[in-house]
Amino acid sequence: MKKFESEYHKIKFPIDIIYRHLSDFRNFNFMANEGRLQDWQADKSKCSFKTSPKDYYSLLITKEVENQQITIEGDGKFPFVFVFHIQMRTFGVNETEIRLVLEAKLNFFYRLIVSGYLRKFVNDFARQLSDSFNANHS
Repeated sequence: MKKFESEYHKIKFPIDIIYRHLSDFRNFNFMANEGRLQDWQADKSKCSFKTSPKDYYSLLITKEVENQQITIEGDGKFPFVFVFHIQMRTFGVNETEIRLVLEAKLNFFYRLIVSGYLRKFVNDFARQLSDSFNANHS
């Protein structure tokens, strides 16, 4: 598995609030509101969406370690197998740092084509999560 890690991003709230928020897919509705995803549906531990009229995907929260990590996996319809971790740690008083780690099983061809995109994705998505949380909860 090839590993892609984001930088740590600060959120100005205690870790228990961040954990509860990020462990519920219903709080990720901002992704659908940006127009990147179509037919967004979510409950606490599962979400589904379209990226084109034919491409329909689902994500599942498969493991949670309270106030530390949330593990997300695809439904098997993605072009490659992956495990996605949202990691968090306390930073100072009432602040949390989050980092995203994507572990992807990529064949040689996919590794050449998508590695740069996946590296950028984990950094951009970590920043988007922290910015969204800070903006909507300040």
